[in-house]
Amino acid sequence: MTRASLLLLLLFVHSALRAQSAPGPHWEKVVQLPVGLYIAVLERGHQYPTSCHMDSADNTTLACISEFYETPKRLVFPISRIAAVYTEDITPDPDRRSVLLGTAIGAGIGAAVGSTGGVKTGLIFSALGAGMGAGIASQPPSYPRPPRIRRRLIYSSP
Repeated sequence: MTRASLLLLLLFVHSALRAQSAPGPHWEKVVQLPVGLYIAVLERGHQYPTSCHMDSADNTTLACISEFYETPKRLVFPISRIAAVYTEDITPDPDRRSVLLGTAIGAGIGAAVGSTGGVKTGLIFSALGAGMGAGIASQPPSYPRPPRIRRRLIYSSP
């Protein structure tokens, strides 16, 4: 082996090791995420991300705890298989449209009932109906509704 080919081989190995150990400046955002934060990890070749709680991250892997199993399971993702990492904001609040619709219906019924007593009575009944409609609409449904999940991109692989 000549000196030039040996130097070329060493340069190639050094570049490969450097690229493997330094995932990029955007990965630092993932490393700095607090433990326990809801995150979603999208693996290369997968269509849907895996939701879990942040456990740890370094320059080679990301680990998180998934509660979708019978017992919580620690998942470890090599950085080479990660396409994207998101933070998740999960809100089990009632749907805003339902509350607004209940408020509007309650206000309309209250105004119709109270209109026979004059404008002041109509406004009072309208306000009472709006409050009752919003209260009824914000009650938990009799069927399980999935929580509202908002994802924010933290890392996308180059």
